[in-house]
Amino acid sequence: MESLCGHEHSMKWEVAFPECDPEKMSVTDWRILRVLRKDPRRKLVDIANDATISARTLKRRLDHMEDEFAFFLHAQVNLSKLGGVAYRLLTYCDDIAKKGAIDDYVLSSIKNVEWSYTLSDEYSMFIIHCENTIEAEHIMNLVKKQDGVSKLRMDIIEDQITVEDWIDEEIEQRITAAR
Repeated sequence: MESLCGHEHSMKWEVAFPECDPEKMSVTDWRILRVLRKDPRRKLVDIANDATISARTLKRRLDHMEDEFAFFLHAQVNLSKLGGVAYRLLTYCDDIAKKGAIDDYVLSSIKNVEWSYTLSDEYSMFIIHCENTIEAEHIMNLVKKQDGVSKLRMDIIEDQITVEDWIDEEIEQRITAAR
């Protein structure tokens, strides 16, 4: 993977998601998810019509799926509302004993850390809001000086797009199998 991406370090995500048993979901639930995937911001009555159920049934099934963690909220920062510039700071540390101290330093000493991921043994990721590139370079230099930092990378985040197309195929398979 590292040679394909042209990077020394590969990244792996170990994010704990709430557990859901898809076998407990009805074909109606899968039809609802299919409609929601197209446009989740529509009115409930319109979603219900497209799923060929009543608005009352839709509300009841949505409550059930939320309780069973079939779906859940996932925060997505609207970067255009922040002002300034959003940066992604990746810190790599070969010594796990020093990694915690580096993470603590960034989280306690750097202002405007909007989000962080520190669960990996090899790296940490921070989204930092800066007023300008001079402030970002200053932060990068401060973190670079921390004992144990083996590699550091800082990029401007222009847009954040979450795409999980695999679920569309899963939804269709579940609906087809129930027929």
